[in-house]
Amino acid sequence: WSMQPSAGCFTEDERPAAASRITKLVIGMTDQPPLGRSNRTVRLAVPALSDATPRPLLLGFHGQGSSGDDFASAHSYERKALAAGYFMVHPWGIDTVQDAGRDTGWNVGTGGDDSTCLPGTTNNSTHASCTVLGRDGRCNWATCFDDVAFVQQLLRTLEASYCLDTSRYAVVGQSNGAMFTHHLITSLLHL
Repeated sequence: WSMQPSAGCFTEDERPAAASRITKLVIGMTDQPPLGRSNRTVRLAVPALSDATPRPLLLGFHGQGSSGDDFASAHSYERKALAAGYFMVHPWGIDTVQDAGRDTGWNVGTGGDDSTCLPGTTNNSTHASCTVLGRDGRCNWATCFDDVAFVQQLLRTLEASYCLDTSRYAVVGQSNGAMFTHHLITSLLHL
């Protein structure tokens, strides 16, 4: 295994911290046209740092209708990551206008795909983002915002600001977040 330090390891902004801390970041995204701009929230757990040693990063994706804070409180991943000297980030899925505050979720690559619909299925909860992009379907339930691009932007932001070991990233997810981890990994493997 060969450690791969991020750009943040070589900046003056990365200073040792005596204690771990939890902070919120907002990542500005220009989503695929014509969806416009979105601001995405993440919960970042920064371990106590005694030096500029590159640290692993764990990403945790919540289930549909939840938040990064909810996922962090429901599991011990963050506590264990900090104890091991890892960074941990809990991003929020996009919150749609038609279900504001109740339907955060992840794009799992299924928008407009009716191949798994049961015959006669007509009830769905198509997100406005899928309608705008022409990806309506009888079985739609996930958003169509480009969450893979969001995670890539999130990683670029974190790598520029913190000393991360880019060869040691891991992901966990629950429900819709677990589906997204599959979509994320398979999408990144094809780049």
